[in-house]
Amino acid sequence: MDDGNFDCYVLVNSRSPEAIQRFLDRFVPVREEMASEYEVPQYSESPHHIFQTASELLQYLANHPEEHHAIYWRSVDQSVAERAMVFPTDDGAVIFGLSCPTESVAECVLLQMKALLASDVGCIRFEMPAPRSSAEFIRMAGSDTKRNEPA
Repeated sequence: MDDGNFDCYVLVNSRSPEAIQRFLDRFVPVREEMASEYEVPQYSESPHHIFQTASELLQYLANHPEEHHAIYWRSVDQSVAERAMVFPTDDGAVIFGLSCPTESVAECVLLQMKALLASDVGCIRFEMPAPRSSAEFIRMAGSDTKRNEPA
């Protein structure tokens, strides 16, 4: 039975598809997309775009900084994390996330994420989704001073 996960989040002020690919390759090299298609706006009954892959969506979002989305991958081998998450925010940034089985794993992974992504803004939450903007994320992460020290 799944009792929940510790979600590690790190904020980056860029939507570089290369950084997203580097993050995924490092932490969930064997992965499956958790959606069969991606609509923009997300969850819209009348989307103006529908993409078949996360890569197509990420290319679109790299050029549309006002669009936010939530993209999930399941780790097939679950060696580091159970899920990887990428949340392009409504202000052009990206929140990267990993769902870890224990807090001690999450603390170690958070430091690795911050180093890989060259970010000092990160936090760990238990089963809490990422916010839609970088300002909201900074407020959320600011309450986690122990984990917001430079990597």
